[in-house]
Amino acid sequence: DSTLFYGHKSIELSRKIHYKAGIADGLLQTGNANYFKGKFSHAEQDLGEAVLIYKHLNDKKGLGKCYTVYGRMYNLLANYKLALTYSNLALDISKQLKNDLDIAVCTKNIGVVYYSEGQLPTALDYYYKALFIDLKVHSDRAAAATYNDIGVVLATMELYPKAFEYYKKALKLFQSSKDLNGVGTVYENIGEVMIAQKNYDSAIDYLSKSIDIAIKQDDKDGMSSVYTDFGLCYARKNQNRLALSYLNKSLQIASEYKIVYNEAYALIGFATVYNLQKDYKNAYKYVIEGQKLAVKLGNLSIRSNAALQLNRALAGL
Repeated sequence: DSTLFYGHKSIELSRKIHYKAGIADGLLQTGNANYFKGKFSHAEQDLGEAVLIYKHLNDKKGLGKCYTVYGRMYNLLANYKLALTYSNLALDISKQLKNDLDIAVCTKNIGVVYYSEGQLPTALDYYYKALFIDLKVHSDRAAAATYNDIGVVLATMELYPKAFEYYKKALKLFQSSKDLNGVGTVYENIGEVMIAQKNYDSAIDYLSKSIDIAIKQDDKDGMSSVYTDFGLCYARKNQNRLALSYLNKSLQIASEYKIVYNEAYALIGFATVYNLQKDYKNAYKYVIEGQKLAVKLGNLSIRSNAALQLNRALAGL
């Protein structure tokens, strides 16, 4: 919210004095904030105008930063082809400018897209390349983000103790750099590991810390994701009414802001809860919708989870 307030002020003043670079820089910041808040059409509009100005000014650095935000946004919207296109464009510019830190960021972002597609070994390759550069240039914040992403892949592969090691490294660095969003993300990821290890009370502690940060920052993606985790956690504690309440919150946010990954995650979460209750009719209803989105996403992890819950629903029926 503060970024948007000051960003709009800077754009307004820059337009008054016809300061093109100032307009573009302000639009880049507001575009980034709007994408983070789930206002994707506003983000596209801001970034589109910024790109035109940066091209006119031949400002490659500004152009590369716009492409970076585009890549992240389209990954969240599950348009992986566009996400890879923009992330690679940003990487090309960073290499031209020989900016090691930006090269690392772009390399990691490409890894994120491959993770979203379920291509875990390829994602890890990009993450380790990025981490090597992060450590070389002594960027703690960038290294923290990469440690976290490596942890996510390892957790997806069910290598929980190893994932926890990377999460601890990420958390320490995020806390030292006062990166609140990073801290909240790691708390959620540790909570998910606790759920997988059936340590539900500890999971709730970590998820509670994460949701507090997500709400404070109005992070729609984070809020939706953590609410689904809460739902799955309480379902396994046999607190089904509370579980369904959290899943409803998650699905409502994901649907409203068109965060397809989280929408599929929530729908499959509903199916999981109903399967645990042996309410196979409702489980089938939700998992069919979740499976459709999983196919649209092309994410192997989501598709396999959908297939597993569909199998259980059909077996129960």
